[in-house]
Amino acid sequence: MEVIRLNQRNPVTPFGWEIKQKLIEKRMDQKTFCTTYQIPASRLSNLIHGTRKAKRYRKQVSDCLEFKNNVCYLFLKARSKHKY
Repeated sequence: MEVIRLNQRNPVTPFGWEIKQKLIEKRMDQKTFCTTYQIPASRLSNLIHGTRKAKRYRKQVSDCLEFKNNVCYLFLKARSKHKY
């Protein structure tokens, strides 16, 4: 019988750390950011942990947090090596 662990978390991706850093700079928590920019909290979490591509929201988050294009490019390049 296989045991499923519900509290197991995926590590934060480099792109996720960039998101967290920008939120700190803006003095905003994730919930406030999601409410302000109408981004589902689950999609922001997907981006932070790399569990889903969430292309539409990746672009929106990048624009809202004023990322340089190279950060998004590096994230996409790194993730393209892995299957979802």
